[in-house]
Amino acid sequence: MAGVTGGHKINRFLKKALAAQASSVTSLEVGFFDAEQSRKASANEFGIPSANVPERPAFRAGVDASEDDILQVLRANVDPKTMAVDEATAGKIGTAIVASLRHAYDALKTPPNAAATLRQKAGTNPLVDTKAMLDSLTFKVHKTGGST
Repeated sequence: MAGVTGGHKINRFLKKALAAQASSVTSLEVGFFDAEQSRKASANEFGIPSANVPERPAFRAGVDASEDDILQVLRANVDPKTMAVDEATAGKIGTAIVASLRHAYDALKTPPNAAATLRQKAGTNPLVDTKAMLDSLTFKVHKTGGST
């Protein structure tokens, strides 16, 4: 009967994978966590036809634009053997997405604000006035066994 060898390698790998999993991130949320700013962002993102507010999908555009940055962070920071994402890596991903979203909100120019809205604002960017909404844009990292 042939003996089984190499069990120590598998054991080391499993211990490493389990240790990485124990400190890994379970989710990353990016968005507007302030209720008022979240409502404003949603109204702008999807529009309110009954109030003549057109759809201005900056959030979706920003997320789409952040894909390359996310992949770059993952390639540089995640061990392909364990695929565990630690808190620092999740923070880098969150930071990249927020930066991309802020750029998308600043870059959006169409559809323009109505004349009545422009008279009430300091600038012409349809999604930026006081910057309160952009300032509330952030991310949260949730770890296994708790959140941060």
